[in-house]
Amino acid sequence: MAYAMGYGLAPLRGLWREGRGFLPKHKLAVIGAGQFGKNHCRVIHESERAQLVAVVDTDAARAGEMAAQYGAEAFTDFRQALGLVDAAVVAVPSQAAVLQALELVRGSGKILLFAHTHRGPHSRLALPPPEAPHPSQPSHNSHPSSSPHLDLSTICVDEKDLIGSYSSDFTLQAEVARLIFSRKLDVRKLVTHHFPLEQTAAAIALAGSPAADSLKVVVNQELMNE
Repeated sequence: MAYAMGYGLAPLRGLWREGRGFLPKHKLAVIGAGQFGKNHCRVIHESERAQLVAVVDTDAARAGEMAAQYGAEAFTDFRQALGLVDAAVVAVPSQAAVLQALELVRGSGKILLFAHTHRGPHSRLALPPPEAPHPSQPSHNSHPSSSPHLDLSTICVDEKDLIGSYSSDFTLQAEVARLIFSRKLDVRKLVTHHFPLEQTAAAIALAGSPAADSLKVVVNQELMNE
């Protein structure tokens, strides 16, 4: 069983990055109430360093269910939670969610990106085209403020941190391994599907094209094929 629990090391390293640098009981929001968001809510809820206070999702029922489970408030509009949180976890691969998180957290707040795992145009924050300067004015390559865009002053002046996480921080390995193998954090809840060895192809297919209810897929040679 200890060997099998190793599947929790990589995801928990990623999840655990959100706690580094937090003061005790930082108030957090999770944006995105899917499978990634569900696991972040659970880890935050069980952490001594942070308090989950808000779950934000466009699906009111899904946000409400998760918020009720972990003693937080549910919101479908992030603006309803303004002023409530010190940090936010973006658990959905949405450009809009990143911009919302930057606006949502207070000054010196932290935003953790966890779902933007695919490189390409869909992971880029699209900026509006440069505004043509007036003939009498020098060009400063400015951008109009009418279109949604990343305002770098929110990072510089407001001292907000934008943190990436993809489970590769080896400096957290020892702490994460201790939490998992001591069963202080039960990572077995991460596994949503078990397959016998004979159905390995089906397991790989599900892992490659996840379903709405799938997260970790495990092939177990001890299972009997039915």
